[in-house]
Amino acid sequence: MATVISTAQVDEPSRFAYWNEAANDVFVKLDMSRVSPLAFAATMKVETLEHIQISTMQTDPQHVVRSARHASKAEDDYFLLSLQLQDSGYVQQDGREARLAPGDLALYDTTRPYVLHFERPFRQTVFRFPRSLLLKRMTTADSLTSIRLSGSGHPVSATLSSFLQSLALSCPYFDPAAKMRMADSAIDLLAAALSVSVHTAPDELHAPAEVHYRTALSVIDRNLNDPRLSPDFVAGQLNVSLRHAQKLFADRGGSLAAHIRARRLECCRRDLSDPGQLRRSVTDIAFAWGFNDAAHFSRLFKRSFGDSPTEFRAAAVRKAANFPR
Repeated sequence: MATVISTAQVDEPSRFAYWNEAANDVFVKLDMSRVSPLAFAATMKVETLEHIQISTMQTDPQHVVRSARHASKAEDDYFLLSLQLQDSGYVQQDGREARLAPGDLALYDTTRPYVLHFERPFRQTVFRFPRSLLLKRMTTADSLTSIRLSGSGHPVSATLSSFLQSLALSCPYFDPAAKMRMADSAIDLLAAALSVSVHTAPDELHAPAEVHYRTALSVIDRNLNDPRLSPDFVAGQLNVSLRHAQKLFADRGGSLAAHIRARRLECCRRDLSDPGQLRRSVTDIAFAWGFNDAAHFSRLFKRSFGDSPTEFRAAAVRKAANFPR
């Protein structure tokens, strides 16, 4: 259910302070200041799409700072993606500044300082999600902050802009299974849009190791339901040694085998949450995604998600049954 925040319920002298506190609760700790001496008004609607928080706001001018003090003390580990809907604004981080017109997007990282500025009343949707969701698809995403992704330029970023605008409007009407699929699609499309902006990124994006790593991710996602998929299989597809393939993931704080396992578990979790797949047994779903031991799968699933596959499916079905149609 959506949460609606509005300064209309607060006396005018207290409105900006109320808005500042609300924004701190919804996003991360921020320092905000007024740009205009005129009476201030703002509204915000907050929805949740799986692990993505979607906040659409209509507000008067403001200046927003995520200070080094806030970034260093907080445990927040999010990316924020701003989608400009009306008027203009800018995002500043890592020495770069992205000026946004309607339809444009920019990514920024809550673990480092940033500045937002809006000279006039504006409308914007902000997507907040764990950094890990994007970094596992594109390890260099944190070097592509505060870069303008044009909503009317490259076809990929234009598609992303259109998709996210539709997603924000349609989110309340998705059942739990659809929310999971849409959230995955949103992050995948964002990674694709960032990839086409690599000409603005550091040279490391073109390094062989990065190319191999991104190719490995693609190989894994294309072959998740193939029982042959393994670290050896990935190395063979990349035409590199097993040691080199494993090092690609170790250098990024993970392991190749663990990544394959996690992606398969995510696919099983998605299918188990889908009421349209109730006729399929838990074992059938697990084996379809490359697992070959039902008991081992059940232990892995519970360790990753807190419930056994059967418990998770029952809860997802109950939630779907209670979802308004």
